[in-house]
Amino acid sequence: MGRPAQHERAIVLHRNRLRESDAIVDALIEDGSRISFVARGALKPSNPFAARLDLFGVCDVMLAPSRGLAIVSEARLAAAHAPLRSDIIRNAAAAPILDALRRCAHEDLPVPRLFPMTEAILDHLSTCEEIVLCPLTAAYLLKLFALLGFRPSLDTCIDCGQSLLEDNPTDEVRFSYIDGGALCYDCAASHVHVALSLHTLNWAHALSLMTFDEVEQADCDIDTAFHVLHLCHSWLRGALGVNLKSMNFLLSCGLF
Repeated sequence: MGRPAQHERAIVLHRNRLRESDAIVDALIEDGSRISFVARGALKPSNPFAARLDLFGVCDVMLAPSRGLAIVSEARLAAAHAPLRSDIIRNAAAAPILDALRRCAHEDLPVPRLFPMTEAILDHLSTCEEIVLCPLTAAYLLKLFALLGFRPSLDTCIDCGQSLLEDNPTDEVRFSYIDGGALCYDCAASHVHVALSLHTLNWAHALSLMTFDEVEQADCDIDTAFHVLHLCHSWLRGALGVNLKSMNFLLSCGLF
């Protein structure tokens, strides 16, 4: 007796050509794990799967088992998030989220809060004012690090536990992208580190704790948001060896 079809709600992260008109779709599913499946004809503009399984979309899919990857037999679009594809500025801000999920989320490794958090950020990025796009992306990435278990220490020294955000006599904090985060002056000597502004670290810590609604109301200017995004990008490189091409584009495109 064959295996039953599998129903999943999924967020489309990536589509890769398999044959002339078929695609392999990478998606995040409701339990917070990543899945790959085959969508027949998804690269034909006239095929229903072309729109229903597009990037940033939230969809309900029915997956038929096969000897290799599962094959999608039905797909129903729940939320298109069309502005994230049609608006170049929104696309630039949102693309690192899909890119990070493809590199950090894993098959058969559920992270229960990850799916609703990702669905929420895509909703916010689709409708928010352009000025808060980058702060929202930075906040999501910091929350992603925490959910997946490799959040940097942003407020205390990783060696001695000293608080660094309050009563700091300087405007700089030492930070190790290899060893786990912030360092006090005395402990920094035994680590490979860089100097970060206290302002950037304060905002990174604040954004990691805010809800997305609170981020939209916060007074985080674009320069500060870019400094926090640089921190996130460097943290991914140092902690996981992951270099996000979409983040390189966001930080250098000149759209903001």
